[in-house]
Amino acid sequence: MKPPNTLNQQHAGTRFLMNHPNSLSHSIIQTPLGEMVIWASSQHLIGAWFTDQHNLNPQALHSPLVSGQGVHREADLWLKNYFAKRAPNPNDLPLQIDQATPLQRITWQALKDIPSGEKISYSELALKIGRPKCARAVASAVAKNPLLIFLPCHRVVGSDGTLRGYSAGLHRKQSLLSIELKD
Repeated sequence: MKPPNTLNQQHAGTRFLMNHPNSLSHSIIQTPLGEMVIWASSQHLIGAWFTDQHNLNPQALHSPLVSGQGVHREADLWLKNYFAKRAPNPNDLPLQIDQATPLQRITWQALKDIPSGEKISYSELALKIGRPKCARAVASAVAKNPLLIFLPCHRVVGSDGTLRGYSAGLHRKQSLLSIELKD
């Protein structure tokens, strides 16, 4: 029998886990939009935030700083491909979502299914995950996404197509959407 508070599910290349090993570390990666903190275990990417974000998990910065190792190297390469417009697949990385509610897990999973260069509204996303009356709760789940860019919450916009909230700033959301435009 599994211990309480542990949920292991395999979803299209992403492991959603409630517990993770204590061997966590972080790296700082330079991107065209600013420095990012990458937080990872020895096997999974756990978090990705810009260093100036208000919701950067402070635990990430208290873990050992590493450079160019394992999952950190994979995340760095993935981001380089993304910013070079090579549209890497989020399923190519071992993502781990820690302490997520069931609604957050299904919302974050659905983010991976939004094609690069396309946008979807919060209400369309709510409909897509089978919760048509939960657009505000879905918007809240999107806002709590701990894996910016890797789980592309920047592709979610208001029902009128306008850019709405992005924890890393609307200027970055606009830039990410511009990067994804087909030439």
